[in-house]
Amino acid sequence: MLWPVRRALLVLVIAIGFRCLVSAPALAKPERAYGTDTRGYIALADNLARGIGFSWDSEPPYRQNIVRTPPYPLLLSALYSSFRDERPALIFQIILGGLLAVLVFLLGQKVCGNGLLPGLLAACDPFTALFGAILYTETLFAVLLTLGVLLLFWRRSLLAGLAMGLACLVRPAGLALALGAVYPALRKDWRGLCNFLWGFTALPLMWALRNYLVSGLLTLSSVSDVNLFVFLGPMTRAEAEGITYSEAWRASRADLYERYEKDPWWAVNDPAFIREARREGLREIAARPAAFARICAKGLIAGLGGLDFNLPSQVLARPQDSQGSLSAAIASLAHGDLRGFSSRLKERVTGTPPAAILYTIYSWIFLLALYILAARGMRAKPEQITCLLLVTGLIALAGPLASFRFRTPAQGLLEAVATWRGKASPTS
Repeated sequence: MLWPVRRALLVLVIAIGFRCLVSAPALAKPERAYGTDTRGYIALADNLARGIGFSWDSEPPYRQNIVRTPPYPLLLSALYSSFRDERPALIFQIILGGLLAVLVFLLGQKVCGNGLLPGLLAACDPFTALFGAILYTETLFAVLLTLGVLLLFWRRSLLAGLAMGLACLVRPAGLALALGAVYPALRKDWRGLCNFLWGFTALPLMWALRNYLVSGLLTLSSVSDVNLFVFLGPMTRAEAEGITYSEAWRASRADLYERYEKDPWWAVNDPAFIREARREGLREIAARPAAFARICAKGLIAGLGGLDFNLPSQVLARPQDSQGSLSAAIASLAHGDLRGFSSRLKERVTGTPPAAILYTIYSWIFLLALYILAARGMRAKPEQITCLLLVTGLIALAGPLASFRFRTPAQGLLEAVATWRGKASPTS
């Protein structure tokens, strides 16, 4: 018993140490911890701390927000709004990163019989460590997801459902975690299946009902509806007609486009706009199903990839100055165009800080090693099948918008099945 405890402590120390190193620039300059969505979470947290309610408006009438879900803003209201300092929240996310590595260690013990390699992979994971240095939902979501899967494999189906339902409330893309029901179904544990589904749906359903009462929309978040108009519809048209995304978006409903451009924060929280945006996005997709299927397939492939230079540049050094595309360089290489690959890669690297380049290279090496080790440990057993389905589901649900950001929270599930050996030896 003492030996696994020592291994778990080793994993914890390495995980926290690595995350402290990655988060050091953001701790020194907290503005590095701000991503695209951060200011919205901060606005919600501030209004919650002031007793105004769940709204990100800066002045009356303080409309109730249906864009974001409550757990992460509530966390920030305690860790940021009380101190007016981002560091307490970042330190908490470093601790959560250490807890995540320990949970992966325990999950590896359950799935493969040896959690040391999974735990060390999780401890040195460049993806989860980088997101832990940004005020985003990924770290909290990853911990709840991994805890839920561990409880599921421990046959605590109700608690597993509640943990994964809370993860879904942290990040609505967590609806894909309903695939966790596959585990009790494969084991023909019908009581466990019912308990899991009850636990999983309870919290998200209550929030969806709250949104219906304040807006008339039965939805967990309006983000998915707005994405239909802002991203999925135009991307589908661009794929079908061979035009750019910007041209496709401007070719859609001019009145909706102007309303969104005028004040995006207002538009995404306006039920009338959301209903029209949803219809317009679905109309674009329904008219071009083959093009939509193609961009979904591209999204699935993109979701399996590593970091680009942008996020490491922002967190570790400074925003990069280059304008090239790493994906375009990789596409050139895939087509055998070595000269195009070289020129596009040079264009992309120019102006990028060396720290970001090294971190990005490390992320791709890590990801390749992870895929190889996870493939060696993959077996046609309920635990491995469930882990693989959950990772795939999170990427697939994002569709054309998929990227490493959607895979990262579930990366611990791949790490949990990783093994040096050709055969995994799961414990009972």
